[in-house]
Amino acid sequence: HLRDREYPKRDIPAEDIWDKELSAVCSDESKDFIKECFDALSQDGNGHAFEFSGFQNRSFGKIFAEYNTGKPTASVVCAGTGSGKTKSFYVPAFLRVAEEVLRDDRPFVKIIALYPRNVLLADQLKEAISETLKLNPILGKHGKRPITFGALLGSTPWKKWFNPPPPGQTSPSWHWETRDGGHVIPHLCSPVDEGSDLIWKEEDRENGRNALYRSGQNNPDVPDGVLKITREELVRDPPDVLFLSLEMLNRELSNPYWNKSFGINQGDLSPRLVLLDEVHTHEGISGANAAWVLRRWKYFVRRTGGKFPHFVGLSATLREAAEHMGRVVGVLPDNVAEFSPR
Repeated sequence: HLRDREYPKRDIPAEDIWDKELSAVCSDESKDFIKECFDALSQDGNGHAFEFSGFQNRSFGKIFAEYNTGKPTASVVCAGTGSGKTKSFYVPAFLRVAEEVLRDDRPFVKIIALYPRNVLLADQLKEAISETLKLNPILGKHGKRPITFGALLGSTPWKKWFNPPPPGQTSPSWHWETRDGGHVIPHLCSPVDEGSDLIWKEEDRENGRNALYRSGQNNPDVPDGVLKITREELVRDPPDVLFLSLEMLNRELSNPYWNKSFGINQGDLSPRLVLLDEVHTHEGISGANAAWVLRRWKYFVRRTGGKFPHFVGLSATLREAAEHMGRVVGVLPDNVAEFSPR
């Protein structure tokens, strides 16, 4: 059966969403700042304002309000491919992260984003950085650092130099392609020019800078300070948003080297949100394993003073979404809010 793909109608102006969903739950001291950030996220690169779908409108308010409450709650967004599920998470999440950076720019992981496949992780890392590049000038105007990202993959190197890893650790290979006087980042394409590779120049690597360039470009597509490239950086100065797979979380969860990055033994500086993309893939035996990994992680975080994070699942194909999401993350189905086109 073949037919044209249908998309939810996008007919809600950003200003209406601000007035009805977000403004009332902002603190007075940061309301003007959050409004400025929301306006930036609600426009494309040419300054044209977006209009949003009803499910995005509803999810914005819920995720924004649940950020850092510590309540055992979750949200699941169910909509077709290309309908805007990811933006329904990124907009409220990045507004709250920007607000925290404004108040206190100490480095700690505020969002953990979990992906079933590294190809999907790489694509969404690019999209996420693209979104926050809109916010960095606003943060800079207030004298604050940019929102930072990191990706923990098998190929993530330990250090900028070709030094051995810490005792007892296996060193990922440093076999990144070399080109134009630097290394090609294998897990990130340009957020500015679709599909273009990014180069970490040898000169920048040797001098402690993380700016990333397209071939032949003099201005970086990813400015210095946005992406934590090495494991040493992820541990020493954790990013605001950490991308990894559930498999990697399971592999390193009992390794105290990663406690700071995973929010363990960090007290109140623990992750506020956990994103599970393609949450429908967590079913059967692998789904049970995923559920236990998340329960172990929650136990370690909360045992050391951390709060219960708000879990957000995204899926294009999921029946009984609230029950499925609740089983995966350990939340009662009655405490899971579902958002889908009506």
